[in-house]
Amino acid sequence: VRGVAAISPVSDLTALVSTMDSVTGGMVFAAFVLNAYEDHYDDVRMTDYLRPGIISAAREVPSRCLDGPGSWRSALVVATRLIDPSLFRTDPRTGALGDRLRENTPKPSPEIPLLIVAGGEDPLIKISVQNGYVAALCAADTPLAYRTIPEADHISMLYGNSEFLPSLLAWTGNRFTRVPAKTTC
Repeated sequence: VRGVAAISPVSDLTALVSTMDSVTGGMVFAAFVLNAYEDHYDDVRMTDYLRPGIISAAREVPSRCLDGPGSWRSALVVATRLIDPSLFRTDPRTGALGDRLRENTPKPSPEIPLLIVAGGEDPLIKISVQNGYVAALCAADTPLAYRTIPEADHISMLYGNSEFLPSLLAWTGNRFTRVPAKTTC
């Protein structure tokens, strides 16, 4: 591996899950995370974290296409059942789920150049989550380049007319020609 370009990465899992209440479609993404963790880890149970009225709908979400109407219909059903706007009955940063989220937060190698790119208008992974993750990596002396695209959402910086694409291609090309990576920390 000569380098990693992480575009809108799911970086700090704990911070990301804790923002699901305020993210459009957050229930859908929380359902994907909780179902996967419950399936993979014996100590994580969805019922320990989600409000009781939304658990059955949350279990259905992963069986539906993410961009299909069924997935969003499940989220709407869940939203209408909520008396309290919170998805969670227990803070997802605590207990077994919190431990597993921290365990699975990416820990980059200092030997592999890293580029992290975040959209300032990303409705899924808030810029504050990316900023916090990058700050923690920089504090740990992890060499990386961080770039924010203020007007970009989750993936628009990759669209064909994006001004960012040439710099991404140049950064990637430099990894193959072994040009030393610059850090922004």
